[in-house]
Amino acid sequence: MVLTLSVQLAWAEKVKMIDGRIQGVNPSRQEVTLSFQDPVSGKTEELVLRVDAHTGFGEGVRFEDLKAGEPVAVDYREETGEPLLALQIRRVPLTGVPFDKIPFRDSADVSFRHGLKSKEEGNLLAAESHFRKALEMDPDNPDPHFELGNLLVERDELEGARREFEQALMIDAAHVPSHYNLGLVYWAQGLLAEAREEFRKALEYDPSNVKAQLQIGYTYQAGGFWEDARQAFEKAGEMNYSDPEPRRALETLQEGARTRSESDEARARKLQSGSHLIGELFAERYRDESQRS
Repeated sequence: MVLTLSVQLAWAEKVKMIDGRIQGVNPSRQEVTLSFQDPVSGKTEELVLRVDAHTGFGEGVRFEDLKAGEPVAVDYREETGEPLLALQIRRVPLTGVPFDKIPFRDSADVSFRHGLKSKEEGNLLAAESHFRKALEMDPDNPDPHFELGNLLVERDELEGARREFEQALMIDAAHVPSHYNLGLVYWAQGLLAEAREEFRKALEYDPSNVKAQLQIGYTYQAGGFWEDARQAFEKAGEMNYSDPEPRRALETLQEGARTRSESDEARARKLQSGSHLIGELFAERYRDESQRS
């Protein structure tokens, strides 16, 4: 496995946000349907979002209290082949007004959301400015530190990114995305044991985090601890039987084991052949010396 931070910042790259109104709530399926206006076409569209243990709610909001027609702001994660997952659901301050048009423009939350929007649009300098402004207004919030860390990773400033993730964890030791991404930074810096510890901490707070369990296996594999890697990958597979990555990781590990075994056998044959030739050489020299004497 090749470590690519810009790809593996799992919570950083795929988070999107949207404002809209609750169209419907389905408690049995743990789903919320959101209606929103497409900014390009101007048409009203619908979005179905999954709600699970990872979903957070703004103050005074509970899943069972959501009602049709209620205006909300939603941060959600988008992954290929997976249902859209609502990460945060909040009521918007003014009914039907987009977040960047509301009068409370100095709030930390609005600055943070401006940062996310700028990042999504590719304007990283503006995003950084918004995140730092959010920190000035709310220094006890780990999320701006986390997003700043992700921006610094994209600029290959790993030490700076490391400090931001560590700051986020000083504020909230249970901030799973910061544990995960700090682990990736440690790995990129060659600190495999430290990286593994961060992935383990991510699992402590989120026992169903298959990606963190896989990363533990990958760090063992990178360090040459094949049996530990195998056990880690098998455990990841047990955590989610439908996820194909643990199976692929095991297959790659087994293929590597076969290659190493073949290489060891070839090396042994070469050494044996070399020993045989040396033995013959010494025997020949011994016969020559005997004949001369």
